[in-house]
Amino acid sequence: MQGFFRQWAEIDLSSAEKSDIFINYSQIEFLQQLNKDLLVEQDDQALQQQLVQNINLIRALAGEIVAEACAGFPELKAYVPEISVSSSRYLGGVFELLNRKQVQSIGNIASE
Repeated sequence: MQGFFRQWAEIDLSSAEKSDIFINYSQIEFLQQLNKDLLVEQDDQALQQQLVQNINLIRALAGEIVAEACAGFPELKAYVPEISVSSSRYLGGVFELLNRKQVQSIGNIASE
């Protein structure tokens, strides 16, 4: 994923326009749950199951990020052929915030 992020940053020149966006991570639901889960005492079997769930979550998040990036830059898929595009919406609110900023920036350019 790191190489993918580098390539995305290289071709998506809009990142500078988004540098003033604040994302409150404490308001992202799946992160809230992960933090709560850290406090749960678990036996070995439950912990192993939790780890498998977390790995699946990470895969879904990676697929969601790839889907979002490739929607605008399809050539990026070549950098992560092993990652399946995901239709999960864990990061939907984050992407909506970032895309809203991009639309506002485009709107500002159009009105100038």
